[in-house]
Formats: sequence, structure tokens, C-alpha cells
Amino acid sequence: MAEFKELVKCEWEYMKCFSSCSEEKDAVRFRDPLLPEMYDHNYTYLKTSEDGETLPERIRREIGISRSDGLRFCHIMLDGFLEDSLSSWLPVVPRVTRYGFYIQSLKDFSGLGGNGDCGVEKVLSPSAAGEILLLELEQDEVEPGNAFYSKRAARRALAYLSEGGVDSYLCYVGKQAVGRCDLFISGALAKIEDFMVLPRRQRRGCGTALLSAVMEAAAAGGAREAYLVTDEDDTPKEMYLKYGFRKAGEKTGLLFML
Repeated sequence: MAEFKELVKCEWEYMKCFSSCSEEKDAVRFRDPLLPEMYDHNYTYLKTSEDGETLPERIRREIGISRSDGLRFCHIMLDGFLEDSLSSWLPVVPRVTRYGFYIQSLKDFSGLGGNGDCGVEKVLSPSAAGEILLLELEQDEVEPGNAFYSKRAARRALAYLSEGGVDSYLCYVGKQAVGRCDLFISGALAKIEDFMVLPRRQRRGCGTALLSAVMEAAAAGGAREAYLVTDEDDTPKEMYLKYGFRKAGEKTGLLFML
């Protein structure tokens, strides 16, 4: 199984498909000039400090850098879980999210089955990329025309339709898209991201069919292991464990609104 540090490096390579990257000895910063309001495209991954600087000092410094960059937030990622008691010394109370890394070998992967009425297709055109926007609007119960959702969909389409970037897959029942999932391959690792099935189509085998097809695409692309990152407070992780994924690491997200 890949070491946790290899998963983190794959995370960084994935983000380079959407954001510029600047790396220092103790931090990696991502900035997306096309979508500066998106938390996941604009964050800092704090590595282990080599200068003895305390975590509160480093976080205060990152908040200052985010302000100077014109961001209205400061988003920080840390390896492992941050103890709740440590929030007392933070300059601003953040939103804390705990994430788990879950991984599965593709060596002997033979499919998961799922709904046989589902078809899975790779996004290869702007019109297919536009279907992702419709899925997200329905999933989040957002009215069509929402400026942020439209801007985010256009930003992601640039990556989906480029060579060597992130691939996106749509799950169809008939001609209707009911789910989607992204796939990014870096060497022997495949990252599965933004996996979703519309609520009205859940528990019907669509998610299983979609995940199986994406993992088969990962294996065909040369990956030996596939992993995903999920909120530890969400229930989908139980589904991944049922499908044979194993927990491989943890990280904490801190979101400070400035």
C-alpha cells in the first residue's frame, strides 16, 4: 500500500490541474486566479516545520499571506487530526473538518457490479461538461443561473477537456445523467474525487456502477492503487469500506473567514 506521504504528493499534483503552486520547505500554497473564491482551489498545506516555529505562529503567518493575496478566507490543511482543545489559541475561530484517506489495490480488481441499466461515459465535450453543472444544481438545490456554480463548472471544464489533466465521468440511466465522478492518475496512484449520485437515484446501484467503471479506468490507465478523501463525519465512508477500501491516513482542514 502506498505510504501516506505519496498520497499527499498526489493531492498536490491533482491541485496543480486547477491552481498555481508555490512550494517552500514547510508549506505548499495553491492559488487559482480564475476562481479565487473557491476554498478547495486556494489553500495552504502545512508540512512539518523545520525551523521550530509553533503551529499558532505558522497559522497567523498564513492568515496574513491570505489577506495580502486578496482572499476573504484562509484555508489550511494539516496532516493528522488537530485536537479540539488547540482551537483556543487560534486568532480566529475556524471551521474544522476532519478527512480520511481511503485506498484500495487495483491489482486484482474485478468490478463491483451495480445497476446494469447504468452507462458510464467520459466527459469529452463542453455539452457533457455542462451536464455536470445541472447535476450539481439539483444535488445542492440551487436555482439555475447561480453565478458561482456556473463559474466553477466552466473552470473545471478547462481541466476536464485538456490533455493529461483530470478526467470526469458521467453516469447515465437512459439519456439522463444521474451521477458523476472525477479521476486523476499520477504514476501508480489514482485519485477519485467529487463522487456523487443524485439523491433520488441513490440506493439503486448507480453509485456502485459508477465507482466500478472509474476504478476500471484507473487500472487501464496504469494505476496500481486508487484512493479517495472523505469527510470523516459523513456516512459515505462506510460505503467505501464495504467496497474494500482501507483507511490510510488523516488530515485536518481549517477554514478561517477573514
